[in-house]
Amino acid sequence: FFQAEDGIRDRSPSRGLGDVYKRQVLEPVDREIKGDGSINVILAEVFAGPSAVEQDAGLISPFAEGSSVIGTVLDGGLLEVHLDTLNGFPDDDSAGNRLAFAMLVCTADRLVIGAEIDRVVVLLAGPDTLEAINVPVSDGEPPVEGAAVTCDNYQSFLPIQSGN
Repeated sequence: FFQAEDGIRDRSPSRGLGDVYKRQVLEPVDREIKGDGSINVILAEVFAGPSAVEQDAGLISPFAEGSSVIGTVLDGGLLEVHLDTLNGFPDDDSAGNRLAFAMLVCTADRLVIGAEIDRVVVLLAGPDTLEAINVPVSDGEPPVEGAAVTCDNYQSFLPIQSGN
């Protein structure tokens, strides 16, 4: 799955988060996933943040504690990701907020092996129902309220491929 790479490699624990996210990219990481290997388990690992080894390599997470995947539904290439709250996401329209959604969407869209996922919609648990949210993107036109997004909506966070 994807974790964020800190482009500065500055490990100062007191730094602010604002401008730092503008210099970050998503990096695919290999990690042994315990459990049944389901999409729920894989996406839960995104919220868990980088392992100690990944942290030593300069990988970070824009997530704070507070959000959990409570379910997923895959139907014809559309993956619904059901979240309990957005408390673990940065709560503004910052690059950090878009980076958090990029980690979630790109992990599902690009790295879940064996599932034909081509777009992702995020739903938030309400008192009686799930409600699709407007997912912030970093590239392209903002989606209409509740529309699905893909990893292509986060190209500026993806590593530059050599030869491009």
